[in-house]
Amino acid sequence: SRFGLQVAPILNASVIPTLYQRWLAMEEPPRSGMVHRALSTSRCHFLVTFIIIANSVYTMLQVNHEMRTLGGKPSGDAIVEAIFVSLYTVEILAKLYVHRGYFFVNDDMAWNWFDLILVLFSLFDQILSHIGLSVGSVVFARALRVFKMGKVL
Repeated sequence: SRFGLQVAPILNASVIPTLYQRWLAMEEPPRSGMVHRALSTSRCHFLVTFIIIANSVYTMLQVNHEMRTLGGKPSGDAIVEAIFVSLYTVEILAKLYVHRGYFFVNDDMAWNWFDLILVLFSLFDQILSHIGLSVGSVVFARALRVFKMGKVL
């Protein structure tokens, strides 16, 4: 170097694959506790499935209403949207509480990342809507929510 300092690259080509391999090799230890037991029940899986289906049906009704009224929102739309976002947020927080860092690397990591991004995007949209700002079209967010149906199927 010009000043006689030797600076080693922090992330060179060999470090990234090693970190990636270590990340994929992480094994989640067995989980226990009340929240884990609650999330593991068939009732909870049924409830989450029901919420996803109800949200998809509501999204279809919402789109049909907007098509009929040229962009008008159904009455009570903000409340219904807030309820769905709240339910998804509780689910994500419960999973994060149970799995902690393994939430991002366990067998369900792809769905977990997808759900987390979708919930964060929805929360952001709710906050902006509440203060009267708009990010633009919500069609993209709706399309992502419909993809949650893949989780059910």
